[in-house]
Amino acid sequence: MAKFTILVPGLAQGGAERIACELASQFADNNHDVALATLFTGSPVFEVSPKLAIHKLRYQQRFHFKGAGLIENLLTMKAIRRYVLSHGVERLMVFTHRLACLALLATKGTAVEVYCGEVSNPLIERHGRMWQRLTRYCYARFDEVVLQTNTIKKALVDWRPQGYQVIGNSTAIATSGVQATAQENTKKLVFIGRLTPEKGLQDTLQALALIPEEKRWPFDIYGSGENQQQLSELIVTLGLESSVTMQGPTNKVKEKLQQASVFVMSSYREGFPVALLEAQAMGLPVVSYKTLFGPEDIIEHEATGLLVPLKDVKALSEALMRVFEMPDNELQAWGEQAAYLANKRYHPDIIYGKWESLLFKGITK
Repeated sequence: MAKFTILVPGLAQGGAERIACELASQFADNNHDVALATLFTGSPVFEVSPKLAIHKLRYQQRFHFKGAGLIENLLTMKAIRRYVLSHGVERLMVFTHRLACLALLATKGTAVEVYCGEVSNPLIERHGRMWQRLTRYCYARFDEVVLQTNTIKKALVDWRPQGYQVIGNSTAIATSGVQATAQENTKKLVFIGRLTPEKGLQDTLQALALIPEEKRWPFDIYGSGENQQQLSELIVTLGLESSVTMQGPTNKVKEKLQQASVFVMSSYREGFPVALLEAQAMGLPVVSYKTLFGPEDIIEHEATGLLVPLKDVKALSEALMRVFEMPDNELQAWGEQAAYLANKRYHPDIIYGKWESLLFKGITK
């Protein structure tokens, strides 16, 4: 019987899914009594341990009538309750606050401890007032709430008087130690991530267009998404064809980061940007917008990169120009500090230890 289960909505590509698969696999490999549960999809996109049991709680049903959402939520709650009771679950770690709220309601009257893993910020999620009120109600009643950054913790301080746990993502790309060296200056910018409007890549392109062509560095964009066509057209409109290349998606993240010297990110909002963290772990300074959460928790301004006021294209252009003109030794010093701090704070062993101490307190192997 699984005393401890990690529950996540699905097992497709995504931040919560990645964290869930990595954690559950590490726990299983370390002989913890753990299972991974999902609402629908039983086959994960991410690699998981062969020791890990995966349970699908529901069959996909599609309803097309008014009130269908309520029916879906009731069916999900029923499935969660049936699972925890039949599997002897003692502790349930649920990623995403919506699913965690349903799990808390589903386990009412049982001895199951419910932990919420927050991978976003419920203050800005567009789920409506009802869900925000329910989330706030549940936050004060979860056995633990795990946030990814201290800035989110400060924003939600009134939601949970008993406080929070803060555990960031790990560096999926990690050096063997914290004494990492920076990349040599290849004079190339890089971005790796989803090509969606909120990633703000249109701002980076406009910022580059403000810099004289002879002073620009080449910029490689890796990824795919709904904004891909618009970005391709904008490159032509701005006359950036000789500077910017849309490279498509890649699963060779480490290799692509090694070919660049600065990572740029102009997202309008972030939770805990893994791509940014991986870039720093590889010794790349980062130029980024100072969004409400995420970048300012990872980047040390003027030491490991530059933080720019949100949606200020002129300031972003000036920041890029600054790194273009920096002496190689200064830029590499920023990169070395970035790699040192990223691997010191977010090395997989460190992050795993924090999760293990939290989730298995009082539970023996």
